[in-house]
Amino acid sequence: DYFVFDKTRHALIGERTGQTYQLGDRLQVKLVEATPVSGGMRFEVVSEAREGKPVSRRTARLSKQTPKKARRR
Repeated sequence: DYFVFDKTRHALIGERTGQTYQLGDRLQVKLVEATPVSGGMRFEVVSEAREGKPVSRRTARLSKQTPKKARRR
């Protein structure tokens, strides 16, 4: 699965599965691949203290949208 970072929720959300990992979740990862030239890294989850909760596609889509600006009166 490919995870996208959601700044407002401080979370990584899986595009395919909706699996979510938020700031504060405990998990152990293993570095599987590193590309020094581009700075890319690929990790594999070894164990997790808590399962991430799946997010509906609608919720994931809504979180990608930018918030509307407040109007002044």
